[in-house]
Amino acid sequence: MTEYAAGLKDSIARIPATKAKKLTYRSDLMPAVFIGDAHIGMRAHGKETKHHNFDTEIAVAQLRDAIDYLTERAEPAKVGLLVDVGDYTHADSHSNMTTAGTPVDVDTRHRSTMYQAAKTMQYMIGKMLEKCENVHVVIARGNHNENVAPAIELMLTFFYENEPRVNILPTIGHYHYVEYGNWLIGVTHGNNQKAEALAGSMARDMSQAWGRTTHRLWATGHYHKEAVKTLPGVKHKVFAA
Repeated sequence: MTEYAAGLKDSIARIPATKAKKLTYRSDLMPAVFIGDAHIGMRAHGKETKHHNFDTEIAVAQLRDAIDYLTERAEPAKVGLLVDVGDYTHADSHSNMTTAGTPVDVDTRHRSTMYQAAKTMQYMIGKMLEKCENVHVVIARGNHNENVAPAIELMLTFFYENEPRVNILPTIGHYHYVEYGNWLIGVTHGNNQKAEALAGSMARDMSQAWGRTTHRLWATGHYHKEAVKTLPGVKHKVFAA
């Protein structure tokens, strides 16, 4: 299995190192794009759900349109942040189920979904590189894609191995932290811990960074509807699907 994994790694064509455009990059600003639960691979029939049709093609088109819109309007900055708050894909395996085993409606094969998800993330990173000297990427695990999330993170890590301008944070646990200037940002999907407990987790996990910063944010998803709470020392925001 070790040799097999090494072979897969070696077969991935790496993106070469690139040079940033000659722009005036701000160091006091970090453009941040947060992707709510994208559920790539999900199938929904509008007449049945009384809402909208949804499938992989629609999901990918919406994400590409969104990143085009946002990066076009972003100010050039030394560092940009791209965050997937979890449930980037709808199913976690070829069985068409969530990680816990709940059956879900999908529109295509699992491998195709993973391919489209990774290619879309690659596209979004490329768009951010047009406005940022460097880009940090967070891919959080969700309750729908506990296993797919680290797989996509590994794909991107291998792909950008020779590109120093892209930093893919490891998707090992369920909590990610990014410190920039006076800001400390925590990312987790939101299904493993209640919002009120997240403030204590950040203060415990990042005690020194907590002391250095004056502005703190927990970014989560899971509930599909935007919400903002002020917790002790930190704000909590749910990013809508």
